[in-house]
Amino acid sequence: LARGEIGMASIDMKSPELILSQFADNTTYAKVITKLQILTPLEIIMPNTTCDKGSGTKLFTLITDNFKSVALSTVQRKYFNETKGLEYIEQLCTPEFSTVLMEIQMKYYCLAAAAALLKYVEFIQNTVYAPKSLKVIFKGSEQTAMIDSASAQQLELIINNRDPRYTDKHVI
Repeated sequence: LARGEIGMASIDMKSPELILSQFADNTTYAKVITKLQILTPLEIIMPNTTCDKGSGTKLFTLITDNFKSVALSTVQRKYFNETKGLEYIEQLCTPEFSTVLMEIQMKYYCLAAAAALLKYVEFIQNTVYAPKSLKVIFKGSEQTAMIDSASAQQLELIINNRDPRYTDKHVI
């Protein structure tokens, strides 16, 4: 139903930062896979409808094939609710980052992803964020160039090949 639009939300549990993304992608999902490889997630959460009856969607299959060492969890589709996502962000976003609300008001898919992620963190990780305590950033794909993850690694955009202590996991 998304007609090629992808919504993503990621959270860094150590420093309260929520990164939202929404972008167009085709059926190869190259942008999704690349963004996930750059984010290096510990866990990926998807709607349970992506893997119904043992026959997963193409995106689900690509993620399970490309991220074998990453925990994959599913949550009920009803938790992907854009209205609830916007409410969460209005409540949790720090005042310094409140301008993000203008950017994301019509980004239904990333808002839905944010709602599911924050509910998951609350129930599974037993973590609740205080009001106005979360740094919220929107990273669309406008004014960016997409390269494959192998090229990003060769260019040392993700990990410094000579000294892996120096990394920047949020370079896109």
